[in-house]
Amino acid sequence: MADDTGLEVSKAILELRVKPKNRRLQRELKKRQPKVHERIKKAVILRGTKTSQVISNVLKDFTLMKKPDVKTFSRREHKRPWEDASSIEFYSDKNDSSLFCYGSHSKKRAHSLTMARTFNHQILDMIEFRVDPITYKPTGSYHFPGGTWTAGKKPMFVFNGSQWETDAKYTLARNIIVDYCRGYVIEKLNYKALEHVISCTAIDEKIYWRTYRTSLIRSASQTPYVKLEPCGPEMDLTIAKIEQAPKSLQDAALKKPKQANHLKKTKNIEFDGFGHKHGKIHMGSQNLNRVNVMRFKGLKKKKKKKKKAMKKANLKQSADRERKRLKQKKSKKKMASKKTG
Repeated sequence: MADDTGLEVSKAILELRVKPKNRRLQRELKKRQPKVHERIKKAVILRGTKTSQVISNVLKDFTLMKKPDVKTFSRREHKRPWEDASSIEFYSDKNDSSLFCYGSHSKKRAHSLTMARTFNHQILDMIEFRVDPITYKPTGSYHFPGGTWTAGKKPMFVFNGSQWETDAKYTLARNIIVDYCRGYVIEKLNYKALEHVISCTAIDEKIYWRTYRTSLIRSASQTPYVKLEPCGPEMDLTIAKIEQAPKSLQDAALKKPKQANHLKKTKNIEFDGFGHKHGKIHMGSQNLNRVNVMRFKGLKKKKKKKKKAMKKANLKQSADRERKRLKQKKSKKKMASKKTG
């Protein structure tokens, strides 16, 4: 029944003139309509006609990282995405998913992993990796209490190397990897929920994928110490080939509705690809005499007003002393005149 419903939904989406026959189909169509804020992207895991044990383990690891928004098919797919992408577009339409992982193995394409994205149920871009079977370590080789991966958690990413910014194929690889693992969009974050760190290092035409699990250790301050332990998967990837999106399709995929454009353009403020705010501060000429810093008493400059007040006080004191002196002089003269008289 579920497969029949999926086929009816896909037919109704393709032919907009057809009205939904029942309420359930109407609800499904309403869920799949374009929205201002789209929900999380779902992924589909497919296997080719032949897969090695390494590729099977890699697909299992990618299923663990994407749970619960992933669907794995045990049936083998005969059509290769690089030759005929109609099967991927069919699965995208049927399962309302926009991310794909396809694993295969052959003499020419040993331990091949293909990752793809779709837009409006059409292939947007694809990239093919070769997995090194010697250095690969699956998640199952590490044992942690409660499991290695928790469903629905957001990992942290670290991309090391200048090739992620300068080389087009590495930039595409970074975008697809982040798009696959980014998880739900949230406004507030608890640091205790950050359980994993994915480090991708690009050196010598290779991508060294390392995954770590974080454990918080109590410290003397409020912020705890963070300990990183390898948890898998660990793999060395080589980019075999890429297929970038056409300009028209890419512009349509990146277009945002006006209602979602909450990041208004303001002077000297920019936003990066992750929505983080970066600002520029233009400093004028600084007067170091006015800067509020710690000054010693011996180095402080006395203000002019205080100097004037001190001068007035000194003049007053000297005038008072002169008056006293004159009074004493007069009194002495009087005393001397009385004695002589």
